[in-house]
Amino acid sequence: MELITAGCNPALGWFASRLSRQGHTVTPLESVPPALAQACAPGEVSCLLTDRLLLALAPSRPAAQALDRFCRQRDLAFAELTGPWQSFGSESGFILMTGMDTPPPPACQTILDALSPLPGSWLRTGPVGSAGYTATLLDSLVFSCTLASQATWAIPGEAIRTPDWEEFLIRQRRLADQLLALSLDYLGTAADQPLDTQALLADFAKPPHQQAHFADTLARIMVLALRHGHAVDELFGTLGTFYRRNAQ
Repeated sequence: MELITAGCNPALGWFASRLSRQGHTVTPLESVPPALAQACAPGEVSCLLTDRLLLALAPSRPAAQALDRFCRQRDLAFAELTGPWQSFGSESGFILMTGMDTPPPPACQTILDALSPLPGSWLRTGPVGSAGYTATLLDSLVFSCTLASQATWAIPGEAIRTPDWEEFLIRQRRLADQLLALSLDYLGTAADQPLDTQALLADFAKPPHQQAHFADTLARIMVLALRHGHAVDELFGTLGTFYRRNAQ
C-alpha cells in the first residue's frame, strides 16, 4: 500500500518506519496540503493519507470534528488515532485507539494491523472524538498513580521527607472533579438519561473490543463513580482524618 504522511507530530516518523518494515511505501510531504491545513486550527493536522482515507494523529476534539467534516464533503473515510506512542514502537508496534463513525474499511484495518504489535490488537473506541476522550482519561488515571510516588519525593541531597498525604488527597480530589467534567462533556445530553447500573456494569465487564461503544461505557462508569460528590467527599474526608490522626 502507498501512503503519504503530513504534519509535525513526531510519531509520524515512527509510524512511517513501522509501515515500511511491514512492506508499505510511505512518502512524507514537506507541508500539509493547504485545503487540509485550513480545515482546523494551524498546526493541528498530522495525518496518514492513502486512497480515500485520512487518519489523523492525536487531534483535539474540535480538530477531529473539523477533519471529519472535511472528509465527508470529499467522500473520504476519516479516523482519529491516539495512544501512548514511543519511538521503540517502530520495531515492536504501537498501542492504538481509533475513533470512527463506521467500522474501519479494509484499507484502514490494513494500516492499523501493520502499526500494531499484532494484527487486530487495536481498539475502536467508538465514533469520532471517542479515541481522544479515552486517551485523555487513561493518561489522567496513570497520572493519578504517579501522585502517590510524588508525595514521597525529596529534593536531591536531602533526607527523605514525611509524605504530605493531605496534599496528595487534595490533588486527587481535584483530579476526580476534572475527570467527571471530562466525562460529562463527552456524554453531552446523554449524561442526563436514566442509568441502568446493572446493565452498565455488565457491559463494562466485557472485553473492550466486544463493547459497542467503549468510550461511552467508560464515561458512564466514571460518572457513576464520581457524580455522587458527597460520597467522594466523604471518602477523601475519611482518608484525610486518618492521615491527621496518624501524623500526630
